[in-house]
Amino acid sequence: SIGWEFPTHVPFDATKDYILGFTRLWNQPALSCFQDVFTRSSEFITTLMTSHFGQFKNLEKHATSVVHAELEKRKVETTKALTKMLKLEVDPVFTQNTELMQSERIHWLQQFYNAQYPVNAPMSVNARTDVYRKHADYDALSVMADVRAYFQVAHKRLIDYVPLTVEHTLNQTLAGALQRSLFKSFLEHDGSGTDQDTMAALLIEDPVIAKRRVFLQDRKKRLLLIKERLDLFGQALED
Repeated sequence: SIGWEFPTHVPFDATKDYILGFTRLWNQPALSCFQDVFTRSSEFITTLMTSHFGQFKNLEKHATSVVHAELEKRKVETTKALTKMLKLEVDPVFTQNTELMQSERIHWLQQFYNAQYPVNAPMSVNARTDVYRKHADYDALSVMADVRAYFQVAHKRLIDYVPLTVEHTLNQTLAGALQRSLFKSFLEHDGSGTDQDTMAALLIEDPVIAKRRVFLQDRKKRLLLIKERLDLFGQALED
């Protein structure tokens, strides 16, 4: 029968079965690609959190929990978006890029036919097609050419749609959501104190860093005192 998804093609069901044989395999690598992107993004953001808030451990812990919660939301949404997009490659089998489809079909029909029956004499596309039709295995070669041509069309759109979906649903959405979530979280508290108390608690400095700063400040004072006395000593010698 002739399917509306793939007009003028007979038998459609046979071609569809072969096409689904490879389009159904695209889910796992596409989702694995997203998981790699998500993992690297999470690690990079965690590094930024430590770099910007590491001096204040309570603030770092608070901000990290908010960011990770937002990351998980975006992960769920992006997985859903990718899954929905990948279903488009399963049903229906369809393309409006007929020019590329026909070009690829002619190319691969020629490749498959020449592998079986080498043709050395130059001839037009129409003449070559007439020659192909005379062979008993033309239908089989035609199905193979259609399947390979569809692969060429479908995979080219997929390799763009996967990163675009991740960029739009994860990266761009996360960039705006993080700022809103962080500001909102800073204004919330457990009721045990005021907003000022909450912010003060978040800005308690890491004891190790605070101790180190006091040590360095004391050392700086002593070095300045030594320098001052050396300067006075130098002046006395000159006098």
